[in-house]
Amino acid sequence: MILLRLQLILLFFCANVFAGVLEEQRKYIFNNPSDSFEEFITKGYLNGLSVLGHSTYVYYDIYLDTPDLQLYKNELSLRIRKRIYSSGEVEYGIQLKSEMLKNGQARMEVEEDDISFYKILHNHTEFSLQKILSEIFTEFDIKVTQNENTTISTNTYILQRVDILKSWLSFKVNSPLAPFQKLKRLKIQNIKSIRPVLIGKSIRKRSHVFINLDNTTPVLENHAPSIRSQLDTSLLVKGPKKIWVMESSLDQAKFYDLVSDCSKVSINEYEVENKFQPNENSLKLVQLFEEGLL
Repeated sequence: MILLRLQLILLFFCANVFAGVLEEQRKYIFNNPSDSFEEFITKGYLNGLSVLGHSTYVYYDIYLDTPDLQLYKNELSLRIRKRIYSSGEVEYGIQLKSEMLKNGQARMEVEEDDISFYKILHNHTEFSLQKILSEIFTEFDIKVTQNENTTISTNTYILQRVDILKSWLSFKVNSPLAPFQKLKRLKIQNIKSIRPVLIGKSIRKRSHVFINLDNTTPVLENHAPSIRSQLDTSLLVKGPKKIWVMESSLDQAKFYDLVSDCSKVSINEYEVENKFQPNENSLKLVQLFEEGLL
């Protein structure tokens, strides 16, 4: 049996405007995942649904806000992220989100998915944004690996590079960069004073959830196939004997304050997102999966 001590369940709907579909996500926040849960998301079975792990991503994040926390007060988050995929590919992007605090609440996301090519002019010297970010995250990773209770806000090496990053932010806040343009349209105050406030590392373990018609329950063995395009279906869950119903991910993250000596914050979050179409049949599958988790 898999036991999750759930502290919070969040349900929300995201409309994919381009595909014209509605995708439902549910998030579960809990204490440290057990070994049995780690095994489950790698290769598990629950209420007729099979789970197969397929990739692990590593994310490094710097969260931004004004000194008076205008983004936080407006239920927004703005982050610079370094993504390292299972293939080894690395991406740098910046994303603005509205934080979902209520069930059924819509979520806004605005992203510039490649900022690696930008340059920074700081004290009459030019720097590569990607190099500065890489140096910050590398030093951060070394320090928290050595001592997870370390204080990042007093690390001179990181703070020097954060100061260079501030120069880029102060210059780019008036640029056409999509997240900053959105902040202007939202009329968020003091955005010229945006600065790094948090730094963190997340490990995301992703899994497919599907019906294996050769190994399921009588309730699901005659389940209708998804009408989702096969071109939009992962190779691991394609075929006449498999029905892709959900994508899931386990996120384990630790965040550290960049402006004060606050201790670290750890977050463990499991998310499932329906991939089955038509949407009216997906909710039952999500609910079935949730009942098994509980």
